[in-house]
Amino acid sequence: MLNLPRFRPLLLAAASAAAAPAAASAATTTPTPAPSTPACSSGTTTQAFAKFQDLADYALAPGGDFESGTAGWSLYNSAIVAGNETTGVRSGTHSLLLGASPRGGNVMAVSPAFCVTPEHPTFRFLVKSNTADAQRSGLLVAIDYRVAGSAWVNVQTSTIGLQPSRDWVPSAVSPLATKIPASALAAGVTVRLSFLAYASTAAAGGLQIDNLMIDPYRRS
Repeated sequence: MLNLPRFRPLLLAAASAAAAPAAASAATTTPTPAPSTPACSSGTTTQAFAKFQDLADYALAPGGDFESGTAGWSLYNSAIVAGNETTGVRSGTHSLLLGASPRGGNVMAVSPAFCVTPEHPTFRFLVKSNTADAQRSGLLVAIDYRVAGSAWVNVQTSTIGLQPSRDWVPSAVSPLATKIPASALAAGVTVRLSFLAYASTAAAGGLQIDNLMIDPYRRS
C-alpha cells in the first residue's frame, strides 16, 4: 500500500510553487471578498461511465483529457504521451504517463486547480498499468483544497490497486467534496488532485491515466 508521508516533500514543493503567484498578486491588489454562495460552472455533462454500470453524469475536469498539452499541470517524472484510453469514454489522441523515466524517481502529477462545491461529490478517471507486477501497480490520489487567502490543505482520498492486465479500466468512484470540511466549502474552495506512485512503479513501466471526470450533482 502507498504511504502518503513518503510523498510529503513533493506535495509541499507543489504547494509552495502554487502559492508563490498568489502571494505576489496579494501584494499588489486589493482582496475581493468571497461571494456568500460560491458558484461553480461544471460544463457539459454526459453519462461517461454508463457502459460500466455507472449512470451518474460527469463533466471533464480542467485539462483532464490531456489533449491541450500540460497547461495547468505540475508534472514530476510524468509526461503526456500519444495514445488515448481505449474504453471509449471520450475520444482523443493523448494520455498522461506516470513514470516517464524508469530511473526518474517517485512520480507525481498535480492537476490544474478548479472550484468545488457540495454539489461535486465524486471523481473518476481511466487508468492503465504498464507493468505485469501487481506489487508495482499502486496509485495514490490525494486532494489539495484551499480557501481563498489560505494555505493548501492535503487530504488522502484513494489508494488504487490495479491488476496488471495492461488494459484501460475505470478507476473506482472516489470522494471529492465529501472529503472537504463543510465550513471550507461554504467559504468557497479551489481544489487540485495529485496522482502519486513510487519510483518502483516507474521502473516497471509506469501507469497511464486519461479522462479525469467530475460528478457535478450531489445525491440526496
